[in-house]
Amino acid sequence: FFQTENHRLLKDREFLILKPNGGNSSEEEYFIKEAASSITQPISMEMEKIDATGFELKGSPATVALDFDKLQFPLKLRRWKKGDKFVPLGMKGAKKLSDYFVDRKFSRFQKEQVWLLCSEDDIVWIVNERLNDRYKLSNTTKTIYFARLY
Repeated sequence: FFQTENHRLLKDREFLILKPNGGNSSEEEYFIKEAASSITQPISMEMEKIDATGFELKGSPATVALDFDKLQFPLKLRRWKKGDKFVPLGMKGAKKLSDYFVDRKFSRFQKEQVWLLCSEDDIVWIVNERLNDRYKLSNTTKTIYFARLY
């Protein structure tokens, strides 16, 4: 990794990636109130509460269906921080986000672009990537919090 006043150069495996400096502050946080039906900053997303009866999920990383009763509002969108952990969907134990990024072969620049949807300090969804297993739908779910990127 090399940085000048105006640009950053990253050697990622066999590739060199050049990007201008600036843009993404890791300190940015955006809050989503329970009554919100959509947001446009920092990402464009629609949200709605749905009765779980007869709900059928069509899988896509750009959508997420969460157990509404497990969420604490306001939800928060933020960038990842060193030491962040979550329980990936289908796993039982926690995994460091940095290890998840290594497994998925994310470059440093890709990691900088990731948004996390959080309930209090708990990561609920790596947006457009992976759900936290603790917030998945179950047979006891009554209300679904459904979010879709657009």
